[in-house]
Amino acid sequence: SLLARTFGVTQEQLVTVRQNHGSDILVIDAPNDDFSHFIGIEADAIITNQSGVMIGVTVADCVPLLLFDPVKKVIAAVHAGWQGTAAKIAVQAIQGMTKIFNCRPAEIKAAIGPCINPCCYEVDQPVKDGFKEQPSLWEAVTEPAGNGKWRLDLALANRMQLEEAGLAGSSIQTSGHCVCCQKELFFSY
Repeated sequence: SLLARTFGVTQEQLVTVRQNHGSDILVIDAPNDDFSHFIGIEADAIITNQSGVMIGVTVADCVPLLLFDPVKKVIAAVHAGWQGTAAKIAVQAIQGMTKIFNCRPAEIKAAIGPCINPCCYEVDQPVKDGFKEQPSLWEAVTEPAGNGKWRLDLALANRMQLEEAGLAGSSIQTSGHCVCCQKELFFSY
């Protein structure tokens, strides 16, 4: 692949996981000569402090989150769909960086990539039920759409959770692009 050649690494050094819309996190905290043992691991986030390891998640409408601690040299890639967001996967990733690698949330930088925006994302009661443990978040990130449906702002929900986890608002950048509106640029489910 061109990306792998550009960075001088083999495709085997690109670590991804089999995403399952949950909140499990793969942690890579030791050098690895063989990345094949990560193939097929089910998780929705990867955290590592190992240099020379590329990590990534794939998304269509879900939120891609990239986290970076420039002091401890720790990175994370997070896939946050509505289920992962309801399970606070962004908060769990920050907690993992903090507990495992002694990162300080105030030093972590975050990027929220292109995802489906509320203009195109209409959800129903089962999604609302998924946020029952976070009623104030639900109220802050949704607008009624009528007929028992709501427009959900997943990017804002994840931003609020990152701030709840201790990141400064100024350390969080959001793309703002809607993958559904901009089909010429992005893939949307």
